[in-house]
Amino acid sequence: MILRIIFSCFFFSLLVSSCTTKVDGVPINEELIPYYELFKEEAALRGVIFDNSVAQIEGYLQNIPDSGVLGACKRNAENEDNPQIFLDKPYWRTATNLEREYVMFHELGHCFLKLGHDDSKDNKGDCVSIMASGIGNCNSNYNQFNRDSLITELFTK
Repeated sequence: MILRIIFSCFFFSLLVSSCTTKVDGVPINEELIPYYELFKEEAALRGVIFDNSVAQIEGYLQNIPDSGVLGACKRNAENEDNPQIFLDKPYWRTATNLEREYVMFHELGHCFLKLGHDDSKDNKGDCVSIMASGIGNCNSNYNQFNRDSLITELFTK
């Protein structure tokens, strides 16, 4: 019985550690790593250096109980240390790569660029910023045609 308990604990810790790894000493869920790298590449194309070994922004997939919340950037309220991104696991599992990119860039906009929400819209009512709040003030229409201009807007705020 003791051996079974030890094996179960070992298996569980292996399962948990296989989901989150440390990149430059920062815990990040393995599924999120490509989006951190893409953010770094897009930032560099626009003259912004994103070095997460310095920024230390952790990234986690978890169930977010607030209905409709796809992600969140959390910081220590007193000194803004220990920035953490939490993305809703059920949403992430069904999202397209473009939708994942959008929500990850939005949360990195909060955590790294320290941006707030921007619900500005064009004459069609479409959001003109990745930093839109998502509460319906503008229509989120992130797609392959406006992706470049919205990412440029993100890094030039």
